[in-house]
Amino acid sequence: MAERVLDANTFPAALAEVIVDWPLYRRLTFKGDVSIVTIGTGRERKPVVNLPEEVEKYCEQCRQLQRWQLVHAPNDLDDFEPPQMQTVSEETRTLRFICKNCEAALTVFLKIDISSGGVSEIVKIGQYPALELQPAPILASAMTKRDLNFYRHALTCRNSNFGIGAVAYLRRIVENQINSLLDLIADAAKAIEPDSPLLERLAEMKGEKRFADKIDYAAEMLPKTIRRGGHNPIATLHDLASDGLHNKSDDECVDIFDGCKLAFEYVITRLREDHDEDAAYREAMKALAAKKARKKT
Repeated sequence: MAERVLDANTFPAALAEVIVDWPLYRRLTFKGDVSIVTIGTGRERKPVVNLPEEVEKYCEQCRQLQRWQLVHAPNDLDDFEPPQMQTVSEETRTLRFICKNCEAALTVFLKIDISSGGVSEIVKIGQYPALELQPAPILASAMTKRDLNFYRHALTCRNSNFGIGAVAYLRRIVENQINSLLDLIADAAKAIEPDSPLLERLAEMKGEKRFADKIDYAAEMLPKTIRRGGHNPIATLHDLASDGLHNKSDDECVDIFDGCKLAFEYVITRLREDHDEDAAYREAMKALAAKKARKKT
């Protein structure tokens, strides 16, 4: 991971990113003086840094994005309280956040080595509750048992910063699911534009061997209603087909995995929800029609 240059003002936002988004053991290395004051002299010097007072993170209990308040940051001196923290080289620190809506707790363990003159480093070495290992129920229901295991393996790799392994597992899952995905997209496209010439190629493309060509076709057929802000999420999955992946680091592959996972989950979830709603509506209308027919007789 490339070194950043941070100062006392930009440090809290960078730390918030590590706390919320980063896997375990990924190293944030940076240059610059991030301290607001330094205590002691010589080898006893201890920088004091500002911490993020709040972070924005998905809450499992609230089932939506929420603001989380910093409530505990252990210090050696009573003079410094949240959102400030005194840092000691090679020391592990614990930060605790509370959801401002439901008061769920998040505890994060960080290994911090702050150097005002050289290269500093922060590593998230643990958190509770643990990083997710299960997909959402609606996504899990669309997968085979084998792909569900692959998905858990992918998340395990991602959460331990083994990005190369995470991307390899995700590509296998998407390859296995691509024909089912094409069927879902075709059903959605048929409801909007039943005479689309793209639908005539469905059987041909399901038999296509090249993964990249299938992704191209899926992206072209995806209805505009699924494209958030004009962005086509299927196009993001092209990153899984890129030959350039072989030259990427674990850190870079974690970023690729996060983007592709988000796109894949969003498309599958939206299409499955729409498909299930349409099926429920058709069943309800069929039952209503049957009820009317019985009344006439």
